Amino acid sequence: MESDQFTKTNPGQAALAALAAYETAPTQEARSALMRRYENLRDTAWLLSGVEGKIAATAMSTDGAVTLVTTDRGRATLFLRSAEGRVRQQQLRLADNVLSPVVSRDGRRIAYLREDDGAVFWHDVTSSGERPVGPAHPLQGSLRDRPSGTGGGMKVSAFSPDARRLVGVSATSRVLMWDLETGLPRTLPNEVDVGEVWFGPDGNTLVTPGSPRSATTSMVAVDIAAGTTRELAGDIDFVGVGVSGDGGVTVVCQKTKTDDPKTSGKANYQAVRVADGRVLRRHAVDASCTRAVIDAKGERFAVHAEDDEWDLVDTRDDSPAQRFLGPSLFSGVDMYAGLPLLGTAREPVMATTQHENAVIGWPMRMTGGTAFSPRSCSATEARWWCAWAKRGTV
Repeated sequence: MESDQFTKTNPGQAALAALAAYETAPTQEARSALMRRYENLRDTAWLLSGVEGKIAATAMSTDGAVTLVTTDRGRATLFLRSAEGRVRQQQLRLADNVLSPVVSRDGRRIAYLREDDGAVFWHDVTSSGERPVGPAHPLQGSLRDRPSGTGGGMKVSAFSPDARRLVGVSATSRVLMWDLETGLPRTLPNEVDVGEVWFGPDGNTLVTPGSPRSATTSMVAVDIAAGTTRELAGDIDFVGVGVSGDGGVTVVCQKTKTDDPKTSGKANYQAVRVADGRVLRRHAVDASCTRAVIDAKGERFAVHAEDDEWDLVDTRDDSPAQRFLGPSLFSGVDMYAGLPLLGTAREPVMATTQHENAVIGWPMRMTGGTAFSPRSCSATEARWWCAWAKRGTV
């Protein structure tokens, strides 16, 4: 079947091909192919596929509506997902290979680095336009000396809250700030050895897991105007850091070793308010530190507990964490690094790149008293899935 040819490279196209074949000639073979696609996709809330190569890095707006993907072939693809679940897709068709995608919080601007020389470009995005991506705007200066991991999930650049400025980090911890209207950069004071970078809740604050020159690894807030730093949390694991979509809350992890050689120790997470450094919530799991997945306002975050189980923690009170089933980490932490926690408190959704050619919305399901074994696939479910596919979700 034609749909089987696309399963690994473009699962969304595989689903649509199976649907088209079944509607054209509803034979047993066509129905079997449709059922195979259903089995592959039935546990996804939505799917973004059709990228050119294997996904290298992904950036997303805080509401999950705008997604920019770069691949191992240096190609870039933009996805626009409506509230009704419809998806638009545009290949950027750039002349050069690119990496390190960035999407502004509101999704109205995107940016990336040119692989050859680290030159930075940005575009306006108009979701309602016939061509959603505007022309490329080059910025003066470059991030030629890029940190290792730039092509993957490292957050080496970020838009300001109003999307009028862009900050970028070089391998030498040099921090450049561009005014997008003029395209001109300025170099910020180098008080912190910056590795990754986010804007805080306002346009004057950066948040970074840097190493202050006389201290251990810390999460710090940088006052751009004053050139000063303020420690938010010290002695943290670089792997377990993240910032909410609005820049107001950071979640960090401190690793505690144990004497038991059979355990990996304890991961102690803290949700810290960036504005004043107040610890909003603590949560510990018997596991190694991994990056927390944080919602837009920092009201909830999810951390990996064990196997395919995750703890959802509310930062607004001391209510017990809720245990959910979610993606396992067999593909590594980069499959969701930097992507927001979507959905609601009762029905959270993780955006992952667990499939190397697609971004998947993974609906997390609460454990405890609920059956999660896969259901048998009936003809009625197949008809429902056909409607789901037609809607443009895949």
